[in-house]
Amino acid sequence: MLGEEQQERIITHVAPRLDNALDLGCGDGRFAKRLAWTGVDVHAVDKEQKSFDHPNISFTQADLTEITLDDSYDLVLAAFVLHFLTTSQANQVIRLMKQHTRPQGYNALLCMNEGERQSPVNNDESAEPYFYPSMEDLNEIYDDWQVIEQRATQTPLKAHDGLPPHRHDITLFITQNA
Repeated sequence: MLGEEQQERIITHVAPRLDNALDLGCGDGRFAKRLAWTGVDVHAVDKEQKSFDHPNISFTQADLTEITLDDSYDLVLAAFVLHFLTTSQANQVIRLMKQHTRPQGYNALLCMNEGERQSPVNNDESAEPYFYPSMEDLNEIYDDWQVIEQRATQTPLKAHDGLPPHRHDITLFITQNA
């Protein structure tokens, strides 16, 4: 699975310190389920309706660019979702992540990086680009937080989603609200 090693690093590094977590763009719930199995209460959010059969997972169907949150979390996670947003939308979501992270809590980003950068889907060169950050971009966004881990890597050569074998350039970025 895409980013499996990076997901494991997030789980093993921060899960033992958590009471609750917010999984933005939860998809099939891989992270939400893994965290819930460790005893963490997880609020999962996705644009598409999902159903999770676990007492520690609550779900909200919402667009990440329109969601409002009331709670704060020990971990706010966005895994493989920000590249579907324009840079300004992704920055808006990251501001929301930071605002709803408890003191000493964590943000974890698992995202496609600048090596994956593509022009907008509509091929309109004047359109705002999608979010494929460099490590420098992420360090600037989180300049007021403590960086716990930052690592750029390539996924193994693998076919998925009906595509021929290929790699992805991904970044794991874990920060703490210090």
